[in-house]
Parts: sequence; C-alpha cells; structure tokens
Amino acid sequence: MNTRTTALALTLVAAVSGCSRFFATPVKDILDNPAAYEGKTVKVTGSVVDSANLLVVKFYHLEDETGRIIVVARKAVPQRGAKVTATGTVHQAFALGDQNLTVVVEEP
Repeated sequence: MNTRTTALALTLVAAVSGCSRFFATPVKDILDNPAAYEGKTVKVTGSVVDSANLLVVKFYHLEDETGRIIVVARKAVPQRGAKVTATGTVHQAFALGDQNLTVVVEEP
C-alpha cells in the first residue's frame, strides 16, 4: 500500500467514526453492552409501542427490528405506532444482579 492509499484509508476511517452520531444505533447493541454506551449520545430509530405522560416524567418504548428500549422524552410524547428517531444520552438507570434498566434520555 502506498502513502497516498494509506492516507486515504485513514481519512475514510476517521470520517466514518466521526459520523457515527448520524447513523441509528441498533437497540440490541445498546442493551447488550450498556456500559460501552453509558453517557454517550446515540440515535435510535423505530416505532413507538407504548408511552406514558406522567406528572414528573414522560417516556415511551421505542422498538426497532433488534429490540425495545425506553426513551425519556424532553418534548411531547409521540403517539403509539408513530415512527420516530430519537437522539439522546444512554443511561443505565439501575442494575440489580443480571437485571438492568437502560434508557435513552432525549436531548432538549
């Protein structure tokens, strides 16, 4: 591999890794390894399968083809069946033994 090809390859790798925020992260990837995503901004895309608009918290369950995750809403909660894309920060709400609750908190 010559110098020019190597430089081009490194540039492409940097561009793709820097653009990861623009592509949806599969829900399964987040749920299978929540520690790797803790505190990181992700984009998830899917259908709203359930939602709640409580006095102190608004959230909905977003489901893609790989799994289901809770999204804590900062804005209005989308209706059941809506196709949405949410961008937010991953937080492991609690872990107890082999059970854990991982959520995405939407950016304002």
